Amino acid sequence: MRRSLLLLGLLWVPSFAAAQAALPPDALFTRAQRLVNEGAGAEARALLDSLVRVTPDGTESRALALLWRGQLAADVASAQLDFSRIIVEYPLSPRAADALLGLAQFEVARGDAAAARRHLDRLVLEHPASTAATEGYFWLGRARLEAGDGRGGCAALDSALSRLRPQDVERRNMVEFAAQPCRSGAAFATPPATTTPPATTAAPPATTRETTSATTRPPSGPQWAVQAGAFGAKSDADRHAARLKAKGYDVRVWNATPNRLPWRVRIGRYATRAEATAIVNRLKRDGLEAFVVEAEAR
Repeated sequence: MRRSLLLLGLLWVPSFAAAQAALPPDALFTRAQRLVNEGAGAEARALLDSLVRVTPDGTESRALALLWRGQLAADVASAQLDFSRIIVEYPLSPRAADALLGLAQFEVARGDAAAARRHLDRLVLEHPASTAATEGYFWLGRARLEAGDGRGGCAALDSALSRLRPQDVERRNMVEFAAQPCRSGAAFATPPATTTPPATTAAPPATTRETTSATTRPPSGPQWAVQAGAFGAKSDADRHAARLKAKGYDVRVWNATPNRLPWRVRIGRYATRAEATAIVNRLKRDGLEAFVVEAEAR
């Protein structure tokens, strides 16, 4: 039986290019997503590994294959490796914008705001016309505000708002909530002329308050969730959660601290980022905005 499986594996790679040519450009990735949704993540990643192997080096097809494999990777390190290859080997590819956004979100999740800003600055500077730039401006605005750059943060959030479509209601709510310090003027307040306080007295960035480091979780515990909205009123969050629940999603409404805004609508707890990414892609096909976050502690 093992020899038969090995033989099938050897036959698979030569025939893969022919199968690829016969399918629409995104059919293989759609199939891989479906496999992840069905719990066959290893099979999905084997499919994408084969795609990377047979696409010619230095081509847009290779950059796209690396992006797809990174998006469905089983772990953060593997995803970072593929995304990093794209921005180094294919810096002019449209896929580089998505790779930079993915790397920045990883840095936000682990609390490295400076590294996240570097990736986001590069994204909006080098790929201003990309669809990823809209999301990039949102994350960059938050990161700049948290670093004390009120003018730069508000400008980035305004850029994000200007790029949103009328149907992007949930994402608009999130951007407008993040921009509240800009509207109130708090973002431009001059801080007292004092020495920098010790690191232990500084308030941690909102992104690290909202998440728990993967190193503190049991190895077998879930690590990832999907954020499908953020609202200033719990009643709005509850209504959005009810709509998602009616579609069959495992939804909860959560905030970092009782009575502290915003109220977040989150879906599921997943052992790998790839599983959460598959849910994000499914929501986006339904016209709903969402992104992957590190799951909060129970």
